[in-house]
Amino acid sequence: MDLCGEIPVVLLDFQDGVTTVNSLDDAIMACRIIIHNAFSKHSYLNTSSKLLPQEKKLVELWCDPVNFVSLHRQHVEVGLLRLCEFVSKYRGTNSTLYAQVHSQE
Repeated sequence: MDLCGEIPVVLLDFQDGVTTVNSLDDAIMACRIIIHNAFSKHSYLNTSSKLLPQEKKLVELWCDPVNFVSLHRQHVEVGLLRLCEFVSKYRGTNSTLYAQVHSQE
């Protein structure tokens, strides 16, 4: 059965755009990049009628190719959670959400 496009997936790619992490600030920036890339794959949320205006604004900020780097650490700490909440809200309350993680091997 082909489920492409039927099951919501949040992809976290720990290789894409992340350099060496030598400090807490580096780790936070790496997380910003990973979360930005994940939000960018779900940019359709920005125009969804199912999200509140402030939720769409947060999607817009995370998807912005320049301004996402200035998001405060608190936004980074809850960024993935918020993305999952938004995708679930978009898909409906009874939908299952999957996270796919890619990392260096």
